[in-house]
Amino acid sequence: MRNFCAIIVFLFSWLMSSGQQDSVVQRLIMIGDAGQLKNGRSPEIELVARLYSLSDSNTAVVYLGDNIYPVGLPEPGTANYESKKKILDLQIDLLNGKAAKGIMIPGNHDWMKGGRHGLDQLGYQESHVKNRQLSNMMFMPESGCPGPVEIPLSASVVMIVVDSQWWLQRENRPGETSDCECKTEDEVVIQLKDMLYRNRNKLVLYAAHHPFKSYGEHGGYFTWKQHLFPLTEIRDNLYIPLPVLGSIYALGRGGFGNIQDLKNPEYKDYTRRIDEILSGHPYCIRIAGHEHALQFIEENGQQYIVSGAGSKSTQVRKGPGTVFADEGTGFGVLELLKSGEIILKFFSSTSTKPEQPIFARKLRGFTTSVAAAEEDKVTTFPDSMEMAPAPYYKAGSFKKWLLGSNYREEWIAPLKARTFNIRKEKGGLIPVKRGGGFQSKSLRLEDANGNQYVLRSIEKFPDRTLPEEFRQTFVKEAVVDGVSASYPYAALSVPRLATALGIPHANPEIVYVPDDPALLQYRSDFKNGLYLFEEREPSDIKKTYSSTDVFEKLQEDNDNRINQEAVLKARILDMFIMDFDRHEDQWRWGNSEAKKSQEKLFFPIPRDRDQPFFINNGVIPRSISQPWILPKFQGFRANARNIKTFNFNARYFDRSFLNELSEETWRNAIDSFLPLMTDNLIDSALAAQPVEIKKY
Repeated sequence: MRNFCAIIVFLFSWLMSSGQQDSVVQRLIMIGDAGQLKNGRSPEIELVARLYSLSDSNTAVVYLGDNIYPVGLPEPGTANYESKKKILDLQIDLLNGKAAKGIMIPGNHDWMKGGRHGLDQLGYQESHVKNRQLSNMMFMPESGCPGPVEIPLSASVVMIVVDSQWWLQRENRPGETSDCECKTEDEVVIQLKDMLYRNRNKLVLYAAHHPFKSYGEHGGYFTWKQHLFPLTEIRDNLYIPLPVLGSIYALGRGGFGNIQDLKNPEYKDYTRRIDEILSGHPYCIRIAGHEHALQFIEENGQQYIVSGAGSKSTQVRKGPGTVFADEGTGFGVLELLKSGEIILKFFSSTSTKPEQPIFARKLRGFTTSVAAAEEDKVTTFPDSMEMAPAPYYKAGSFKKWLLGSNYREEWIAPLKARTFNIRKEKGGLIPVKRGGGFQSKSLRLEDANGNQYVLRSIEKFPDRTLPEEFRQTFVKEAVVDGVSASYPYAALSVPRLATALGIPHANPEIVYVPDDPALLQYRSDFKNGLYLFEEREPSDIKKTYSSTDVFEKLQEDNDNRINQEAVLKARILDMFIMDFDRHEDQWRWGNSEAKKSQEKLFFPIPRDRDQPFFINNGVIPRSISQPWILPKFQGFRANARNIKTFNFNARYFDRSFLNELSEETWRNAIDSFLPLMTDNLIDSALAAQPVEIKKY
């Protein structure tokens, strides 16, 4: 009897230790397309509540978009607002009073099916989620921005969220003039690369509404019903037989797709560019909704989960790499165990035993072991390097006649620059973020005290502004050659002029950046080039604001004002050096508080001096600069042909921040400005140019 008891105790202890070893360290519940109720209920959300207590912080619930059918949440006060809000509240209430995290991602229906007022509808939904004030519930990405957003789930798991509908949205999406961190597809790609590098030792869960792979309707696979009754795509009960038209519709979508289908060119651009980056990560699982089915696909070592059956179901078939496919409603669950194993399960409320998974599979195990970091290797470099910023601007006589001689000699002339040692510069710097406008590359750096600096490429890349299909054509070569009209070292001379006027400025210096492992994930993009190195903000200014921030602050409080006299002084300098590209994003703002009031007075800080002294002296550029085409390209000259058209890029900036001054104030500002621009000052400014190019 004693031996029997000992055996029982041993077995119990072994089972307990085994259970502890394989305990769940992170759980993710994936519910997509939950935006429709059945008789006022949501069976799949109710099943989640029955299966999981959600009382532990190691569980997260992600709603994968299409949170409200058919066109998102309408404006508060409209006829159907309350009924649509109820759909959203049922999803939010699942997390109410729980320790689990809730993450809500938008889908195409939340963007009003891609309509022109989609951003408004999305804003109503985001506002309602935030107004519920659940500390564990978030709506990401915010403000219609694309992301990516990095959400740590545990020490070893991170979720990266992207609004994939932003990529496909044709009308009224946040872009160049928005306050989004990423304003273009290229910037999304750059930011995603950075996040994957930072999390290279972690399990990455990439979550977005649109899937990379699917074998349902959005993947080009249609049922007989869709061939025979195509109007059911518009409304479920429109069973009007139209077999020929239905087949044309189905075959058309199967071949080319609409913008919400995987075979559509714009959709394919999204999946190709993002999937290529994700495939370089040691362990990334892609999670999506959109297709009203449950699917698990493995292809080329990559894993794809589609969990878009939160309230609707459509037919799905098995295709290449399909491990599981089901056309019923349901949701998915990912569990990372303490042992490193990953379990995928799918559940369905329509199953005969809904408490049991209709599919369960152990995925490839996850470990955090990686090779030693290459950035720890110390490499020596020469003290300086001689190179030209862009030798490809060399041209023969015909090309110079046609496109202009411009500043080609300055671009192709080699110059000697000191080597930038990131480990020693300013006591040691670390890269923190890649930036750059539409033509430049820039890298933000930070020292041990939190002071930030910027490396900005002298070489420009204007082809980034072109659509993808033009980037390998003659159009790219023509656009790139146009940069030869910009003076590469203009930014070096502006600070001395700005100092004489009391205008805040940075102090750039030309440096050579070698192939240094300490550049971390930015190494391949920034190695072996000439850059301007400068402080990110003038040293005597602690905090600055974007133009969008300042505009919002002016709307918020009447006590906030613009120092328009300071703006005028900076804009007169722009016109003096004929810098035509002074749009809103070319400025930062400081503020000074008045001593006897709550008033905040914002003053301008010009930045990104790429276009002073711009010239265009070829046949084609001169033709383009005519008043009826692009008169802003007037070029550096003694007198502007038309000062209004020259300032075209700054029109919105001027209308917002330079709209209160009288003609007399303008005349007085000019009378004060000109005497300061002495020959000695101009000579001093030009003396800051590299010695090698002064002969040109």
